[in-house]
Amino acid sequence: MENTGFSDIAMAMAAPAEMEDGEVIPAEANYYFVNEVEPAMEVEAWMTDDSRFNATQFEYSEAIETDLELEYWMMNETFFQPVVEEEAALELEAWMVSENTWGF
Repeated sequence: MENTGFSDIAMAMAAPAEMEDGEVIPAEANYYFVNEVEPAMEVEAWMTDDSRFNATQFEYSEAIETDLELEYWMMNETFFQPVVEEEAALELEAWMVSENTWGF
């Protein structure tokens, strides 16, 4: 990997915290993958309690929707005309072209 701005940032983010400034990271170093393991999940008593998941506790009702209707405003094209907005022309300001601002 070449020492470009992006690679320097990537290597710095992946480098160990105890590394001192200016220390060179070896090319064969592999800090990108960490093998993490989560603890096994445990079954709790409430998860196997049939009374919590009894189907008779739930009441189902079929949802009924009314038919859609066209209203006047939906067919009136004047509501859907694009609005044309004019923006003022952009102007250069002194700080935008100042060598002190951009450091060149």
